[in-house]
Amino acid sequence: MKFEYLCHIKLYTRLHFNILPLGNEFAIVSRVFPSITKLIQYFVTTKSTISTLHDVFLRDPVPRSWWELDFTSIARDKRIGSGDFGEVFSGTMKTKNELLKVAVKEAEAEASIMRKHAHDQIVKFHGICLFRDPILIVMELSPHGSLDRHLKKNKAIAINVRLGYAVDTASGLTYLHNQFCLHRDVASRNLLLFTSQDNVGHVKISDFGQAVILKPEETKFILEDQNTPLPIRHLAPETLRSAVFSYNTDVYTYGVTLIEIFGEGETPYLGFQTKKAANLIKQGIPPVHHLQTPPEILEVLTQKYFPRPPSKRAHMKDLHILIKKFMKI
Repeated sequence: MKFEYLCHIKLYTRLHFNILPLGNEFAIVSRVFPSITKLIQYFVTTKSTISTLHDVFLRDPVPRSWWELDFTSIARDKRIGSGDFGEVFSGTMKTKNELLKVAVKEAEAEASIMRKHAHDQIVKFHGICLFRDPILIVMELSPHGSLDRHLKKNKAIAINVRLGYAVDTASGLTYLHNQFCLHRDVASRNLLLFTSQDNVGHVKISDFGQAVILKPEETKFILEDQNTPLPIRHLAPETLRSAVFSYNTDVYTYGVTLIEIFGEGETPYLGFQTKKAANLIKQGIPPVHHLQTPPEILEVLTQKYFPRPPSKRAHMKDLHILIKKFMKI
């Protein structure tokens, strides 16, 4: 594959100058350099013109942002996940000091959202490779995979551990809402499992392929593209009825995720076809909870997550505080 390199300059208008690749070197105005960085540094420091026709000088170079990664520093290994919103691979990233294990996702729009957020319960964003196809998002690699798989494989998880997963998710979602971000796809399959130094399992929110950022004065997002794939079984009734997403709908999907956490990671509305599940949701009928779900959680689900009308749902920050209190019981 042949790559073209351009030097973009903003003067009275935008000017573009071709940089000629010569094997492992780069040439412009009859000068050859071992790298593009050296080329730019030369013209900035010497104040030499970069054009043979006009006096054009490089004054203020725009460096690559910390999150813009060199494609050659990333190596993809095996596929570890896939879905409607992209494929995920395990891999490595070369840094100055180490070879870091990472997760690599073929995606584009969600990178602009992920790079704006940093929180203990949000999967860490390392950067993005922009300059070749496919565009790659590089992020923290979970050593234990998704929570839904963990729940299905380990059915004897203690209630207090499950409460910990619930608290972590609430913490991350509260942070996102404080940043005016709707995740729109909260589910146990999008929670990744990590182990802390004290050997306690924690989860972090991942997959921002459906996430949107609201303006401070906005309270909802209306989906206009009716062909967009959606996780039907986790959606709130008002989303299915009118394609509206809000902080309230994130609260509802978090409630569905709680049912998964205190169950065995079973798919919501298990046994029903998607169309039937959608009809049940529109009627305001939540998924069936597992028998081992603590009664205090059931009470919260009924009163705070699935009340009618939706405006009576609690705010995420208040639910986070409430769920944390259960950890002390």
